[in-house]
Amino acid sequence: MPGAPKQSRNTFRSTILGGAACLYCVIAGHAEAARGAETKPDLRISDVGAVTDWRRGSDTVAYVQNVKGDWYRVDMEAPCMKLDTSKGVRFLTEVGEAGKYDVVEVAHHQCGITGITKASPPPR
Repeated sequence: MPGAPKQSRNTFRSTILGGAACLYCVIAGHAEAARGAETKPDLRISDVGAVTDWRRGSDTVAYVQNVKGDWYRVDMEAPCMKLDTSKGVRFLTEVGEAGKYDVVEVAHHQCGITGITKASPPPR
């Protein structure tokens, strides 16, 4: 826009930059929503209810028992059970831009839950 007044050029630049920023936000929002949809388990921690007991299954698996005595297998995306569990393990629902998601918290680290399934009592 060589012959356009300076104000028109600045308005044009602002419009282009604003549009690019909006496009980035839309793409980033869709990507986060897609990630949340990929890892959203069929059962949620809220479906399990209050956890009264838990046991380590492996580095990425824990078994939890609810107040009714039912056991559930909890699969995680990272090896949270490898961390120091001596101060406890928490099973939480967090809220983010993509919605609610469940996590296991151990030693101030959070691991996303990729699956929760009803299970038999784990071996002692």
